[in-house]
Amino acid sequence: MSTGQIDNAYTYGSKTFDVPERGTIRIDDCPPTISEQLQRASFKQESSDVFMKTQVSLDDTDQEYRVVEVQVDDSVIQLDVGDNVGIVSLTPRSKPQIKSKIEWDHIIDMLLAVHGRKRLSTTGSHYRGSSAMTSI
Repeated sequence: MSTGQIDNAYTYGSKTFDVPERGTIRIDDCPPTISEQLQRASFKQESSDVFMKTQVSLDDTDQEYRVVEVQVDDSVIQLDVGDNVGIVSLTPRSKPQIKSKIEWDHIIDMLLAVHGRKRLSTTGSHYRGSSAMTSI
């Protein structure tokens, strides 16, 4: 998942960390218990310093999607995220918010085009989308 480039760096203690879709962030000054906290937040330990959070496919296949991979290096963790967007529990008290690289306005337009519909705009205002994200 990693592109090798860090998109943002944060200090542990923030409640929400913004990370772009298919992006990478670093979080510094993590407590010594960070590995245990990741496990409590349903991350699977893949190796001694790598944890993974997955999402099961919603279409009745047994496929799992990699949502977040976390690499632990003492008091620093690096998060690599995939194609999913939304809010994911990182620890019991913190969450990365994975933000789409495409603006929601364009996604709505594409969805409506696929279904052969147009936006209705009788007042001149446009649908701005919901700011609510689905938790994984």
